[in-house]
Amino acid sequence: MADDIISVALSVELLHNAKIIHDDLIDKDITRRGFPSFHIRWANQLLETYTDKDFPNKEDSAREFGAAMAILGGNITYFLGSQIIFNSKFENKLKFKAYSEYNEAFNLINKGLIIEEYMFWNKITMTLEQYLNIAELKTASLFEKSAKIGAILAKGNLNYQIHPLSDFILKLGQIHSIRDDILDLEKDIMHGEKKFPYIIAIQNTTEAQQKILNELYEKPDLNKNEIEEVVKIINETNALQIAQQFGLNLISQARVPLKKIYPALNKKSEKFFMELLNFSIERDY
Repeated sequence: MADDIISVALSVELLHNAKIIHDDLIDKDITRRGFPSFHIRWANQLLETYTDKDFPNKEDSAREFGAAMAILGGNITYFLGSQIIFNSKFENKLKFKAYSEYNEAFNLINKGLIIEEYMFWNKITMTLEQYLNIAELKTASLFEKSAKIGAILAKGNLNYQIHPLSDFILKLGQIHSIRDDILDLEKDIMHGEKKFPYIIAIQNTTEAQQKILNELYEKPDLNKNEIEEVVKIINETNALQIAQQFGLNLISQARVPLKKIYPALNKKSEKFFMELLNFSIERDY
């Protein structure tokens, strides 16, 4: 049974990696954890194959090949995770419940990505409420479903254990997204992505600052000085400090459902969850 627990934990990690493969393609990220991202690896492979051969539009073809492989590879990675759940030795009733949550995570992640992409390409600036909703869909849902699958297979009580745990984890996922946006500020500026710091900053700018921000966020291929100009304005509005404080406020909200779990968590478990909350808002990577 211990092996099955580890395997099912691996299934949600495969779901996470399926999301990463698609995310990197959408965001045109060329690296992941210090190595070429999935679509770049395949693009490079094609270029290497045709190094000494005449091939029209070689670079464009390599990009298209890498994109196709990322779409297909992400889908396969998702299905590999679902297969692990089905092949585990848990009771069929528990497996089907876990599989349902796994599928729902994939569904919610994709909904969040679709909404985010639609708003980005249609130049729609998110409200704070919309940001939190998208963060819940595309990030927090993966956190929540991972915890929920574990709780289901452990035969947790739906009302007294699984539901409050889910509420806690959803807040944790939102905190994680906010911290990501603080850490990825310059990368998001370079890609023109109006994440949490921008949403806060634009509400506290002068007319002149707002004009500069909007012009630079719409401009492709920003140079170093232009990125620094955007960072400077965001810092002048205290957007990063406000974002950090907002995350700390969510920590306070997350503690409420954690206290509702019955029977109450033992001290070791409660300490683990609190350390996880603090790590999510304080991490530097």
